[in-house]
Amino acid sequence: MTSAEKSTRDGEALRIHLATIPLRAWSSTIALGLFFLVAGLLAEWQPWMIALVLAFIVAGFLFQIALHRSSKDGPVMTLDASGITVRDHPTVPWSSIDHGNVSSAARGRNRFLRLGARRLGDVVAFVPKPNVVMPPPSGGSTDRDGWAQTRQRRFGTNLTVMTALMDVGTVELTRSAERWGEVQTRHE
Repeated sequence: MTSAEKSTRDGEALRIHLATIPLRAWSSTIALGLFFLVAGLLAEWQPWMIALVLAFIVAGFLFQIALHRSSKDGPVMTLDASGITVRDHPTVPWSSIDHGNVSSAARGRNRFLRLGARRLGDVVAFVPKPNVVMPPPSGGSTDRDGWAQTRQRRFGTNLTVMTALMDVGTVELTRSAERWGEVQTRHE
């Protein structure tokens, strides 16, 4: 039984954390980057090509460090009797949420994007009642980067959760929302 299942069954708040990247997937990605780095050095690639591969490896390490630090900061989202709390934002009371939508992250017209998004599983979107402003999902996404408009257009809300990126599944998340806030969930 996962911690999310336990907290949903025992009446505790559902605390959602970022999922960790499995070591196997992480190490194979870095190994591939190192392979290209060595191949580039042996084949005497242009310096900018080697710098590009090296930047990829460094970015991967920095991403892993940021993910590790974020997990130490506590949950990125909490569902409890008072509502939904996204880290660094005020709690949105259940009375402000109209319903939840569950859809595939692969939804859309672009076939290439749909194939890549299959690994991202479901997106759970909490749709607010009229004139309610929802916080963005935790993870550094801001209104300045254009993602807020994209989430609003695709899912009807700014607050979306890609379950494959979190330590909770779609069923646990929707059950908790239904239990705590009596929020009805629609599956698209």
